[in-house]
Amino acid sequence: MMMAATEGAMAFTKGLGAVHSMSHACGANQELRLHHGTLNGVILPTIIRFNKSHVGDKYERISRSMGLPESSDLAEVVENLNNQIGCLEI
Repeated sequence: MMMAATEGAMAFTKGLGAVHSMSHACGANQELRLHHGTLNGVILPTIIRFNKSHVGDKYERISRSMGLPESSDLAEVVENLNNQIGCLEI
């Protein structure tokens, strides 16, 4: 847990990016009643698609480290995971 807290703090100091920023903005809407982590997961595929042409091979490296086939669409993989775990079931 201490390592997770340390790595979390390091992420905060480096900037959290569009996913986290949008999750905060959406989370402020009390009518949605969605958990911050859920919002991160839901927003992530859209941001992956938006950033894809600007990040070089970073998404390919992430896909390889996840053991995904070369032809995998990382955003689609995240969307499928969201569906499998019931992320959007409210």
